[in-house]
Amino acid sequence: MALSTTTIVVLFGLTSQIYAAHFRGGTFHWRPLAADNKVEVTYDIGFNGFRRLGPGEYPTDGHYVCRKIGTKDLKTPGIVHCNECVKGTPYDSRLLWDCKESNEDGDWDTGGKTFTVTVPEDSKTAVIYFETCCWVKQIQNFEPHDGLGWRMITEIDLNPRRDNGLLNSSPITSPIPLQRFHKGCEYWLEIPVTDPDDDEYRCRYTEVARGECYERNPAKTMCGKPKYITIHPNCTLHLDFTGDAPEGYYAV
Repeated sequence: MALSTTTIVVLFGLTSQIYAAHFRGGTFHWRPLAADNKVEVTYDIGFNGFRRLGPGEYPTDGHYVCRKIGTKDLKTPGIVHCNECVKGTPYDSRLLWDCKESNEDGDWDTGGKTFTVTVPEDSKTAVIYFETCCWVKQIQNFEPHDGLGWRMITEIDLNPRRDNGLLNSSPITSPIPLQRFHKGCEYWLEIPVTDPDDDEYRCRYTEVARGECYERNPAKTMCGKPKYITIHPNCTLHLDFTGDAPEGYYAV
């Protein structure tokens, strides 16, 4: 079978209550449309529910975004970029998202939306990335703990596959809400992944050389191998909190 890849970020937490910055992880996946090199891109994203909206977010400043302000066409912080996309190259836009779930005790909102891009006729490829600052505060398995930038990225390739001549679609990862684990214990957690083409899929750490990490301030990014968490190629995570792991948020 062929190999398909996409980059994911997810958030976990040891038992504790923390109110902090906004980003809690997200995923991209895409599928080709019928004609004209168009691609449907879907994203899921999570934020802190109790947060003050920044300039330009819908509709006014406030707290408890999904629960008290609105659930449709919310503006995301940060801009999605696609430098290769045609009919408006480069594609730079503040994405809109719809709330899907929220939880007051866990202080999270999750949602997402679908948008369409067109890739060039000659290369039939494009890279879409979405980045800004910041992850929720006190991410314990990366340094520094506060102000960590985030990047979601996916590479589109509409060239016919060598094995069957068909167009490929990306793997699909189901977003994982905030998970709570007890300090002093060891856990195994499977990331839900499916592939529309029945391809083999693998999970790995993000890499700077692949452009998968927040680039505005490399000293303050969450990228590469984290402490206390091991990623296995079959997309299972081993979380070892038996030693000196402090309470707080952990991300990968």
